[in-house]
Amino acid sequence: MITIWLIFASILLTGAIALVFKPVFPASLAAYLGLWLLKWSGYVDLAADTMIFWGCATLIVLGLWMMLPRYLSRGTRGRGYIGLGTLCGMVVGMLISSPGIILGAVVGALMGAIAYNNTPRGRDLPLFSRQWTQLLCGVGLPAVVALSMVGLALFDILAIYAP
Repeated sequence: MITIWLIFASILLTGAIALVFKPVFPASLAAYLGLWLLKWSGYVDLAADTMIFWGCATLIVLGLWMMLPRYLSRGTRGRGYIGLGTLCGMVVGMLISSPGIILGAVVGALMGAIAYNNTPRGRDLPLFSRQWTQLLCGVGLPAVVALSMVGLALFDILAIYAP
């Protein structure tokens, strides 16, 4: 049974990374379920307050996902840049520490949004304007939450099983 939970957790966490780039289903929900399966399998020992924190963050992202206009929460505009920036920031943050994962993901999402702004498609969004901020919050916040949970799971697994 533990092996099945580990396999499903791996699928959910990998799916969360893919869902950051394809807005079919909230990536943060897949990542949170993957964290729970890892916790139940015994491969990751996460504290209860950590799980509560990420549960609240997931609920906030799900609420935003349902409340934001469809073109923003499920659109693909800038999603690749912001998602890739968040992923790179999360990886760099993993090299620092556990809290560095979140900080790296936030900085990566910001850098991805700025990079998107410098493309021909993104030039119509003035930097730090209302629409740019909405794009960053609608796409960046879910990416930060989902990839931070994935990074936390990887960080804990590598910290426990690395030589």
